[in-house]
Amino acid sequence: EGLTMPEILTRAGIGPGVAIDLLKCDIEGAEAELFEHAAEWLGRVGTLIVELHGEYTPERFMAAARAAGGDFEWVVTQKAAALWVVFGRRRGGGS
Repeated sequence: EGLTMPEILTRAGIGPGVAIDLLKCDIEGAEAELFEHAAEWLGRVGTLIVELHGEYTPERFMAAARAAGGDFEWVVTQKAAALWVVFGRRRGGGS
């Protein structure tokens, strides 16, 4: 079953005012679908660890995060030709 992030948060009982200290995301190629529609929840995240697959590059991911209101400091590591791990921590020491 595919769920949106707001649906996951609701099912977990995590209300709108609750911070997400750490979000680890490894969703095997569905990153664009999630992060290009993240404005509703990304501002609540303090730290991200995201594995990016295929053509969804770190640059595209970081642009989507900025567009969704995410202001993070980034560290990117490349694991393979089309596989990256991106670490992001909210600027200003948030969550």
